Amino acid sequence: MISSEVRTLAVTLLTFLLNVGRGSESLAQTQISSSNVKRVFASMGDPGWDEFDVPEFLAAAFGRRVGAALDSILSEPATPENYYYQLGALTAAGFARTGVPVDRILAFATGQKGSNIGGVLRHRAVMALQSRADPGLVQFWLNVSQERGVSFRELAAGGLACALGPGALVHLEAMQQDPSPEVRNVASFYMREFTTKGDGALSCAGGRSTRAEAPQFPRELRTSLRQKGARILEELH
Repeated sequence: MISSEVRTLAVTLLTFLLNVGRGSESLAQTQISSSNVKRVFASMGDPGWDEFDVPEFLAAAFGRRVGAALDSILSEPATPENYYYQLGALTAAGFARTGVPVDRILAFATGQKGSNIGGVLRHRAVMALQSRADPGLVQFWLNVSQERGVSFRELAAGGLACALGPGALVHLEAMQQDPSPEVRNVASFYMREFTTKGDGALSCAGGRSTRAEAPQFPRELRTSLRQKGARILEELH
C-alpha cells in the first residue's frame, strides 16, 4: 500500500505541475504574435496615424506582450519586403518596456544589418537607443558623436544624456564646440536639464522621460492614441 506521506507528496507534486502548466499557458496567451503586430504596423499609413504613433501605441498598450514579436521581426532578413515592419519594430523597440534586447537594436544601429536597403533603418535604430539608460552604450554614443551626419550627432547628445545622466555633462560640454548649431542646441538642452533638475532631468526618449522612468516609459496610453486604436485594443486584448 502507498503510505499517506507518499500519497500527500504525490498530490502536492501533481498540484505544482498543474499550476506550472497553467502559468505557461497563461503566459503564452498574453503574447501577441508577430503576424498580428505586422498587421498593426500595416496601419501606419492610415489617416490619423503616423509612423511614430503606431509603435508608441503598441509599446504603451501592450509592453512586453509585443516584445517577442518585435524581436522576431527584427531577426528576419532586412529586405525591401520587411522594411516597413522593421522600421516600426525599431521605433517600438526604442521603448525599453517592450523588452527588446539592446543587441538586437545595435545590429541595425551599427550598420551590421539593414544598410543594404538604405540608411533610414540605421537612423531609426540609433534613435531607439536614445531611450536606453544603459552606461554600456557610452562608447557607441561617443563614436556616433564623431559622425559626419548632423542628425546622428544630435542623437548622440541625447543618447549620452540617457546613458549617463548627469555624468554626461562633460561630454555635452565638449559637444558645445560642434560646428553645427543644431547639435549645440540639443547639447545645451540636456545641460540645462541636468543643471536645473539633476537626476530628475528629462534625459531619455528625446527629452520625454527621466532615466528612472525610461524602463517603463510610456506608462500610459495617450488619449488620442487610445481613441485611434480602440479597434486594435478590442481585438488584441
